[in-house]
Amino acid sequence: TSGEARAMFSSSKTAFRMLQRAGAPYTQRMVMSTLKDGGAGHAKARIPRLRKLKRVVLGSTVIGVSYLGWLMYRNRNPADQQRFDPNKKTLVLLGTGWGSTTVLKNLDTENFNVVVVSPRNYFLFTPLLPSCTVGTIENRSIMEPVRQLMRHKKREVIFYEAECTGINAETKELTLERRTNSDAMQTSNKRPPTAPEDVVKLNYDYLVVGVGGTVNTFGTPGVEQHACFLKEMRDARKIRRRLMDSIESASFDDISEEERDRLLHMVVVGGGPTGIEYAGELHDFLTDDLSQWYPDLAQRVRITLVEALPNVLPAFDKKLIDYT
Repeated sequence: TSGEARAMFSSSKTAFRMLQRAGAPYTQRMVMSTLKDGGAGHAKARIPRLRKLKRVVLGSTVIGVSYLGWLMYRNRNPADQQRFDPNKKTLVLLGTGWGSTTVLKNLDTENFNVVVVSPRNYFLFTPLLPSCTVGTIENRSIMEPVRQLMRHKKREVIFYEAECTGINAETKELTLERRTNSDAMQTSNKRPPTAPEDVVKLNYDYLVVGVGGTVNTFGTPGVEQHACFLKEMRDARKIRRRLMDSIESASFDDISEEERDRLLHMVVVGGGPTGIEYAGELHDFLTDDLSQWYPDLAQRVRITLVEALPNVLPAFDKKLIDYT
């Protein structure tokens, strides 16, 4: 009948709801379990890659730091050197400039007994010398002790702070005069007298002469007495001292305006690389530093460049000449 049908439908509906309620937690658990398994799989796949990347970065860092530390240790603690071998030829290097230092760096001292003779016990990076005259670069930044280079050679290298005053090619003998660094670095050709005990004889088998050249004054009278050269570190110190003394003297109130203008007039003779570089450094020093330290004097400083040729930097490219 219709009543029995309604009762059966109602009971079926009730049973379906009970089954739905009972099955829902199980279904949710199945779904959550599936999601968790899938997420864990992705996480597990991601974690090994991250761990590998961390290990690679950590390992590379450790290796890099270790290698850097080893280089610093070897630089400060070089290996023991071999002693002089009387059975090997003696090679003498005169000078510690560009030529002699390059030879010393590339020379295999296992094949020779090497002796370096120079009145200067350091290598000077001369292209930056004009920067030292105004304090842009400190002096020690462009000086490398020659004994530091010698200490890293396989066989010991002997250094004599002396000046070679004579070469006898027949007997292969050098005449050396001991010089202190302050005396030897004078650009002037006038040297202090040498005592007999300061003269040393040195025999050689091979001789490399890399002493460089002297400053050419072109016979102009008064240059050595009144001008400053720019070839050695001693010259850079002298220019820096004179420059600051002139500016400080010009700051006094009891001097005439003509004298103040004279003190603030800087003349650079020579339009070559050294003269142009120094003039540029002097101009930068004027605009960057003097304008703040001496605002009243900075506007009165004059820089004059004197060159005998029609243009400066004659040995360089035309574009650079025009720009300069």
